Amino acid sequence: WIGANDVFTGAAADIEGLCFGLSFDGKSVIVKMNGGAQYVWAGASGDEWGGSGRWNDGIGAATWEDGNIAVFDTADAVAILAADASADEAVFRADATAAAGRGTLTAFNVAVSNGVTAAFNAPTAGELAKTGAGTLVLSQDRTDAPTTLAEGTLALSGTASLDWSKFTFGTDAAKPVALEVGAGAT
Repeated sequence: WIGANDVFTGAAADIEGLCFGLSFDGKSVIVKMNGGAQYVWAGASGDEWGGSGRWNDGIGAATWEDGNIAVFDTADAVAILAADASADEAVFRADATAAAGRGTLTAFNVAVSNGVTAAFNAPTAGELAKTGAGTLVLSQDRTDAPTTLAEGTLALSGTASLDWSKFTFGTDAAKPVALEVGAGAT
């Protein structure tokens, strides 16, 4: 436990994944630090998501590690999901695709920048929140978990289906939302 007059010092890397408690005036709060590091896509278009050296972790070439933040800022990047992958967040700053392979992508938050289109042609799993003013296109079914459209556009293409009982719109009026359901999608 850390008290009101205690001080923690150290580098950010020292607190990755740290869970600690705080106590102020007799009230306790548990705090868990987000352990996800940013991994920027460095692979060629069509490379496998989990391939060696396909990502840059800020130090150099790296292999994807689940639970981190996937960042796509190279136009027209295509990452093939050859195996299941999990990201705390997927950030798209340029048009990119997480393409179907043999894997499923689990990403809690998908942030797509204004004017950018991100496509998930691979199956997705787990709770998903779409943020950012850009467009996220889903071409596979999303029926296993909640989907929230908090900002921007969510588009269903092909024969993709969504479990509408698990779908919600964001409630912030300053962040407009749009839903596009293509022919054949439900």
